[in-house]
Amino acid sequence: MFRVVIPARFASTRLPGKALLPIGCKPMLQWVYERASSAGAREVFIATDDERIASAARAFGAEVIMTARTHASGTDRIAEVARSRNWGAQEIVVNVQGDEPLIPAVAIAQVARLLPAHPAGDIATLATALESLEELLPVRAVIAVSMPTVSPHSCVSRSCHAGCSSSARSSSSCVRSNTACGFMSRRRSSARGRT
Repeated sequence: MFRVVIPARFASTRLPGKALLPIGCKPMLQWVYERASSAGAREVFIATDDERIASAARAFGAEVIMTARTHASGTDRIAEVARSRNWGAQEIVVNVQGDEPLIPAVAIAQVARLLPAHPAGDIATLATALESLEELLPVRAVIAVSMPTVSPHSCVSRSCHAGCSSSARSSSSCVRSNTACGFMSRRRSSARGRT
């Protein structure tokens, strides 16, 4: 079983308040939370440093964990959550970005199965092979590079992680292949990261 943590912040550099912008009749973050909740996770949390996001998330029934404002990344925010909840080193935690309202629940569950299948890995990213040069043009796709000792199809290793931007999610290769733009990690004491 796995957990999902959705890091969300109000102070987005390019679009402040993005997580709370409405899509249809719901804030973007609610769509993400509902997708994550239907993926089969043991628990789903929203980790934020902003009371506006926390209030909106509580209004649609999410469990919120407040974190420090000093984090440089969502991964750092999730590391704080893992420490505060005393999650063990073998816990599987899936990072679902708060600006991925169309992420398929099946993709979240798929990435959660990668680490148990590859016990030497600490981080897993779902990726798909590019079929042609046109899939890179215009250059909007995030590219995951596999390490020589790792299968290029599973992209699981201690140093293989490529985050996905919103432009990558809209690229034809990501949408057509139905891959997830998220990652998960198995917490290890040596990989706790900065706070």
